Amino acid sequence: MSVADSSGSIPHPLSLFNKFYHEFSRPRYDIAFVLLLLCSEAILTSFIVHKIPYTEIDWVAYMQEVTTYQEGERNYINIRGDTGPLVYPAGFLYLYGWLKSLAIGNQGENSSSTEKLVRSISSEAIPRIQWVFVAFYLLNCTVVLGLYQSVLRRVRHKWHLQHDQSTPALVVWYWRVAMGITCLSKRIHSIFVLRLFNDAPAMVLLYISMYLFACCDSWSLGCLVFSLAVSIKMNVLLFAKVTV
Repeated sequence: MSVADSSGSIPHPLSLFNKFYHEFSRPRYDIAFVLLLLCSEAILTSFIVHKIPYTEIDWVAYMQEVTTYQEGERNYINIRGDTGPLVYPAGFLYLYGWLKSLAIGNQGENSSSTEKLVRSISSEAIPRIQWVFVAFYLLNCTVVLGLYQSVLRRVRHKWHLQHDQSTPALVVWYWRVAMGITCLSKRIHSIFVLRLFNDAPAMVLLYISMYLFACCDSWSLGCLVFSLAVSIKMNVLLFAKVTV
């Protein structure tokens, strides 16, 4: 199949690039671009889980704290792990109690508390939980990219009102490059799938609440989701705007 144009000549590479550059900056390609980023992230994150060793930092302590709570202890002073006393709210205990049950699987249902703890921190259990955090990570990316896309729509609308023309391709691609950069953070990948920190689910809920506030104008539901984020890790409160 010939790549020649109607005049019979072969298009210059810069001409092809310029056509691509302007054509794919149109709004109808926004969703396709986001889906491309998410598919790339799914592949990259799966590669990380398969190829990069998990590093134990807090998971064992999390499971020790959850086990103590599940054994009936309700005094925070007495709920401890290898890293010290429990410093997270109740939502953390409920969520990681659920994650512990996933780590143990059906075979450990009738085991003692000690056996369940051992199973939950075993080398067989950790990869299972990593895949749960892969799902958390992809959900986080989806919401964050949704926030970026919402801002891009507003930029387009404002530009159209001010200049009575479509947004320049350069502005759109600047924004898309920023979206791509958010998917390349080594630290965020590490927090989610190599460390299993509770920052991960807390931030997912925080960004969902931000999306509800900014894009859906749903303040009641947004406040509920924000509260759930705080119940997992209280530093989420730092995102709340305080007015006097």
